[in-house]
Amino acid sequence: LPKEEQIEVYTDNVIHMAPGHTVITNKKDLLAYLKQQNENGYADMKHQIIDTSSHGDVIMMRGQVEGTFYPASGGEEIKFLTKNFFVFTRVSGRLKISKVIYNMTPID
Repeated sequence: LPKEEQIEVYTDNVIHMAPGHTVITNKKDLLAYLKQQNENGYADMKHQIIDTSSHGDVIMMRGQVEGTFYPASGGEEIKFLTKNFFVFTRVSGRLKISKVIYNMTPID
């Protein structure tokens, strides 16, 4: 999907905390970040949900992603594992991502 379509799963005031980057607090800046990530290369990823909890219109999810990053420069691929925490909030009857925090660890 184009990044402009992917961004629609986030709330307008999303909080996005990626390793090595400043905190993003809106969809406009998140879209720019996601587009920049594409310029660096691409990744094949497998997502896994570890646990969830529901609190009314808020759902919290802990998970992980295992994958391989392929640099746009053609350099050596990098295997990685992330641990992540998402908060989903119901907006006009639809769940959207309101907060996401993750780390990234290379796999030897």
